[in-house]
Amino acid sequence: MKTIFISLFQAIEFRNIVRTDVYKELIRHPDIRVVFFTDSNAKKEHYESEFQAPNVVYEVVEEYTPGFFGPLFRFLKFNLIRSSTIDLKRIWELRESGNYPKFFFKIVFNRIFARRTVRKIVRWLDYRIVHEHYLAPYFARYNPSLVLLAHLFSDREIVILREAKRRNIKTIGLINSWDKLTARSMVRLLPNEMIVHNEIVKRDAITHADMAPARIYVTGIPHFDYYLNTLRTPKAEFYRQYGIGENERIILFCPAGTAASDADLRIIALLAGIVKKNLFSYHVKLFVRFPPNDRITAPPDCADVIFQMPGKRFSLERGTDWDMSFEDFQSLADTLCYSSVVVSYASTMSIDAAMFDTPIINLKIDFPDCRPTAEFYKVDHYQPVLATGAIQLVSTKEELIDWIGRYLENPKFHRVERARLVREQCGALDGCAGKRVARILIDALSSPA
Repeated sequence: MKTIFISLFQAIEFRNIVRTDVYKELIRHPDIRVVFFTDSNAKKEHYESEFQAPNVVYEVVEEYTPGFFGPLFRFLKFNLIRSSTIDLKRIWELRESGNYPKFFFKIVFNRIFARRTVRKIVRWLDYRIVHEHYLAPYFARYNPSLVLLAHLFSDREIVILREAKRRNIKTIGLINSWDKLTARSMVRLLPNEMIVHNEIVKRDAITHADMAPARIYVTGIPHFDYYLNTLRTPKAEFYRQYGIGENERIILFCPAGTAASDADLRIIALLAGIVKKNLFSYHVKLFVRFPPNDRITAPPDCADVIFQMPGKRFSLERGTDWDMSFEDFQSLADTLCYSSVVVSYASTMSIDAAMFDTPIINLKIDFPDCRPTAEFYKVDHYQPVLATGAIQLVSTKEELIDWIGRYLENPKFHRVERARLVREQCGALDGCAGKRVARILIDALSSPA
């Protein structure tokens, strides 16, 4: 029996691996043992309650504490790649701290040293001088043949990668989101091979992670297989579930979440007010669907708004401790399918909506006492999205009302552009992305590191 180590420290890792055909395909092979690593007993118990198999093991490991060189390499990883998104983050940090010397030092350091050659030297030093045997006892116990790491920007997962490389065990990294390579940091150590969702992220991996093109696999988005391989709830049943009249139309607002925006409540109130005024030729219903890792208290005067709060939370820590069930996926797919327009900021929800050919409006509406939103649209990973022309940006309440009305009257507006967006961001739309990832892993078990 050959063993694969897979990290599940982040919620998005669990979503992209276990709640997809990656898991289903792996457990079909009795000669393959899968060892999942997570960081809490609550998560382990939750995962085991739904995903158990004779060849699956869950291990809970202690919190990672960086060693002596941790602060140095942490500084280097955040300052040795150059992207518009990273520059924006420095500006946002400056606004919060007012520390101009620190800001200028990082900019100058970045402009001088953010080069492929310097990153190569830093990676060599990282491998040679850092000795952190975080999961060494597990390597000795299970003797894995392959290690899959789905969040290469985590220092904890780099420790695992380093241990595997020193033992000459093959490693594969999975870039689990479209923004990681340009918005997070450099990849401290490179895996033998890398899996990405599309050709755009592949180019990012070549440019910012210095991966050789021949070592990168493009598979599509595994969790999007759900949209293609499952049926939607009948529209009449979905409408009855929420008490919607058969001739009403749905406007779906997807908040950015409290960590990204402090204007969500303002937008909810704005949209609720627009709906109440009956400005359109159709009666409309406002849905608000929160991210699975966030909660805000609904503003007053929103009794007619339907709020969807998906996901299970294991703690209040944002971004890591949540899980979306298959019921949550079904609810999301149904809601996107039956919405007449999706309103959001710059987010992956634009791609989700385009999968259902649902018109998309992105907000650039700012409020005097809230953080500006226009800068959301300067980040690197969103430029290919905007270039498709599939997204309608609005900067005023009047523009928002106008474009909601247009899309309600003619949902075919920007249909060709939405199809291009899906084609570029999702890759092959055959419902087999998860199976492709699993096949890469299975084949890797029989190939040398």
